[in-house]
Amino acid sequence: GDTLVLPAKKANASAEEHQPRFQLRENDYVFDERKIGGNAQSIVKEGFLHHTSFLWDWDPLNMDYLTLPEKRPDYRGDRSHDDFLVRLRHYYGDSS
Repeated sequence: GDTLVLPAKKANASAEEHQPRFQLRENDYVFDERKIGGNAQSIVKEGFLHHTSFLWDWDPLNMDYLTLPEKRPDYRGDRSHDDFLVRLRHYYGDSS
C-alpha cells in the first residue's frame, strides 16, 4: 500500500537523519519495520467496537515479562520486543 513520510524527527536529530515511513502492516501501525501501534475489533450483531493503541513509552523491566507470542504478524518474524517495537516518545519528545 501507500506510505506516508511523517515530519517526525528524533530529538536532536540532524536534517540528514533517516525519516521513518509510516505504514499500516497487518493491523499494526509501523515506522519502517517497527511497531508504534495496533488495532483490535470486535463485531457483534448489535454493532462493533474498534480500538487503537499507540506506544508512547514503556518500562523495559515490564517488557521483560512478555514472551514472544505464538500468533504474530509475518513481518515481525522472531524479533524480540526491543527489536520490534519503537517508542513514539523518541520521535515526538516529552509531553511535559
